[in-house]
Amino acid sequence: MAAPLNPKVLIAMPAYNEAGRIENFIQELNLEIKGVDLSFIVVDDASSDNTYESLVVLTSTDINLTVEKNLVNQGHGPSTIKALTLAVNQKPDCILMIDGDGHFDCSEVSKILNFFLMNNYEIVEGVRIHRADPLFRRIVSSITRWLVARESGVRPGDANTPLRLYKTETAKLLLTYIPRKSLIPNLHISTLT
Repeated sequence: MAAPLNPKVLIAMPAYNEAGRIENFIQELNLEIKGVDLSFIVVDDASSDNTYESLVVLTSTDINLTVEKNLVNQGHGPSTIKALTLAVNQKPDCILMIDGDGHFDCSEVSKILNFFLMNNYEIVEGVRIHRADPLFRRIVSSITRWLVARESGVRPGDANTPLRLYKTETAKLLLTYIPRKSLIPNLHISTLT
């Protein structure tokens, strides 16, 4: 089945203390991504800065943005699951999950979205490159790739990637296999996929 014309794409983001970054990131994504019916859902994980307030201001612009706020900090994992669940419930053609920290080049995000749509994939996972992580982070990343490979038989390039695209029905199915309070949903998803 070919990708629909002007597909509904929902970008879902968990966010914590991203004021000053996430607003620009959303605005840049909104400008960069063309040819789709684009909307955003952000789950603010009870930020202690003004992330939530700045996002509420952004909802009054021409950007189709919904903001949800956790009453208490739940952590990245549960906020990611909540953002994905809210996105699935909106029933777009596809969901682009990305962290709200703005660590991605928006033109690259647009390219991976176009690749996903043109090839009619169920899932595409991004791979972070040109990273200058400290040694402990590189060790943790290597261990997580090994753990996913042990469980799935395939060694991913980036097991904990915060950039993923899903057809909505595929995301809905994946959610049935992920513990609701998982602290590591991206690792669960990498193992499943």
